[in-house]
Amino acid sequence: MEVHKPFKTLDEQCEHLKKSKLVNIENSEDAKKVLLDANYYNIITCGKVRFAEDVVNREHIYEKSDFTEWEDYYKNDKALSNHLRSNVLNFELVLNSRTAYFISELMETNNSNNNEKESIKQIIKASKNVAGVDYTKYIGYETWTFITKMTFGDTKKLVFWLLENKFDVYEKVIKGYTFLDVQNVTKAKNRLNELNNLRNSLFHFTPLSIYLVYGKKIKNKLNNSEKIKVTNWVYRLGGNQRYLNVLDNVIYHSKRFIKIKNKK
Repeated sequence: MEVHKPFKTLDEQCEHLKKSKLVNIENSEDAKKVLLDANYYNIITCGKVRFAEDVVNREHIYEKSDFTEWEDYYKNDKALSNHLRSNVLNFELVLNSRTAYFISELMETNNSNNNEKESIKQIIKASKNVAGVDYTKYIGYETWTFITKMTFGDTKKLVFWLLENKFDVYEKVIKGYTFLDVQNVTKAKNRLNELNNLRNSLFHFTPLSIYLVYGKKIKNKLNNSEKIKVTNWVYRLGGNQRYLNVLDNVIYHSKRFIKIKNKK
């Protein structure tokens, strides 16, 4: 039988932190404001990654800490996540622009055959309608106007098509992004998929700590090595080293937390 966690008032959230997670709260009013504005789930989960020491009988055991430490860890994660979000957005703009150009070139010149054009057209027509664009009306012309407003997920489908059918064009799309310039199609897809996962997590304001420690298991064990590779790559896109220590700290605690989880 599935167990659902009950709603907790701000006062109850503070009591839960004190009793279950050994958090010292000097100023309850300040703590309640942080919990209300920052989202209890985000604060709790970030803190869990940082301050959990062990798991006993499926319950996390915590080191003693102050609420201000939980708040600071979350705020540092938030600043780092904002930086990563900006980098992803800039990359997404470039990827979409290049995809729009090169797919348009394939559709509206003699650089592809009729079967290839039809295959691309069906991908575009099946795209999610956004920003007032009805993709079902696409007939093979003004291709760039349709792709420009695509979601990242639908743009990725066109990039996958290039990977499988026009690798030389795929290389033009990702030129300069060596992390994605791999000859193995499956590996390239996996990296793009994980990039999409990170992107979606960040754009839903999920802290990086949460993204790094939850996901699919490999041989019944949590493994975040691919998540770390993608995160490091996205971080380097911006060239700003301001948050490097925060990134190293978040990754360190994510690895430590996964070791704890895998002991269960």
